[in-house]
Amino acid sequence: MNLNKGKVVYVLDASFFINLPALQIPEGECYTTPLVVDELKDSRSSLLEEVMSLLRALKIMSPSKDTCKRVEVVSRRMNLDVSRADISVLALALMLKEEGKSPIILSDDYGIMSIAEALEIKFNPITTRNFKRIHKVITYCPVCGRTFKRKTICPICGVRLRRKLKLLK
Repeated sequence: MNLNKGKVVYVLDASFFINLPALQIPEGECYTTPLVVDELKDSRSSLLEEVMSLLRALKIMSPSKDTCKRVEVVSRRMNLDVSRADISVLALALMLKEEGKSPIILSDDYGIMSIAEALEIKFNPITTRNFKRIHKVITYCPVCGRTFKRKTICPICGVRLRRKLKLLK
């Protein structure tokens, strides 16, 4: 019998450490990645990281390269630009989910929340209240209206392309 099956665990993005007061540390296992630790710069967030490490509540793990690649594919498909640290958070949550745990990502990053939703991974915003589900980011030409993938200049008009969110209803 797998004792970890369905066990709720938390995967923490850098925004957790930056925005959350130290008194609101979630109970249970908390994970983050080395890339998130590298992002932490201000003293308050670094102090919280040290406290959680001392309490053995924070486990720093690297996700597998395969899981990172799978998250990158979803990110590209959704046309979302996310950092390597964001990819690592999502990949770690996906890896924990595949191990039978029930990860919940704690983040205020819209890109992370959108991709987590696509991967069917639970998330809780920290300070963001009105998260609207993002299906995809559309890159379009403001002159001719055509849409493109992975371009910055319209090949027809020569105008810099813009991005907009396509929201789910």
